[in-house]
Amino acid sequence: MTEPKKYIDLGTRGKLNKNNKLNDLTGKEWIKFSKSWFIHKPARRKNNEILHPAKYPESLVEEFIKFFSKKNGWILDPFLGTGSTLIAAGNLNRNGIG
Repeated sequence: MTEPKKYIDLGTRGKLNKNNKLNDLTGKEWIKFSKSWFIHKPARRKNNEILHPAKYPESLVEEFIKFFSKKNGWILDPFLGTGSTLIAAGNLNRNGIG
């Protein structure tokens, strides 16, 4: 006796869905990030804000979060460190966990 066939609904697989974008960037913002290199000039930190030698500026992390996610999406930082990623996620209306 053979098993009954099971079908998987692939929906719109392989079809362009303009509503399903990676992020909410404009065309100019997308071009900036699609280049191999871009220049990031964060504001200088105050001495009392430099508490960890590997702390990245939140503004740098925000650039990548904007590129790879949408508002109300989830950001995972498995190593967490000083929390720069979660702060940046909160600033951009994303949920962060780490």
